[in-house]
Amino acid sequence: MLFGLTPFYEPGIDQKSLFKRIACGKWNIPKDHNKVDRSAIEFIWGVLQRRPAERLGCLAGGYRDVKNHAWFQEVNFGKLIKKKILAPWVPDVVDALDTSNFPNMDDEEDDDFLKGKAPLTMKEQLVFQDF
Repeated sequence: MLFGLTPFYEPGIDQKSLFKRIACGKWNIPKDHNKVDRSAIEFIWGVLQRRPAERLGCLAGGYRDVKNHAWFQEVNFGKLIKKKILAPWVPDVVDALDTSNFPNMDDEEDDDFLKGKAPLTMKEQLVFQDF
């Protein structure tokens, strides 16, 4: 959210490659990281460690390591839990299903995803038989 894209993103990446990067734990901090507070970078680094034994929140201090991280030093968790902190921005929504605050994802993208791909074979379809 700080950079406007996922740390697993690379320019020109397709969905399959993106999922592979996520599954393999391959990520990077954008080159313009100097525009973001150093403690935010350290927090991202800590929570995205692939090995749980090295990941922030999975160490001996557990969730307290996350709460006590320098990135959250100004957060009053007591007030947060009691819902006493006002949101800096509240979107206008019509109802629970209102998606007007999200980008419009045209059906054309689905067409591109299927473009040039053959339908599933009978053998492949059997995998989904009881689905």
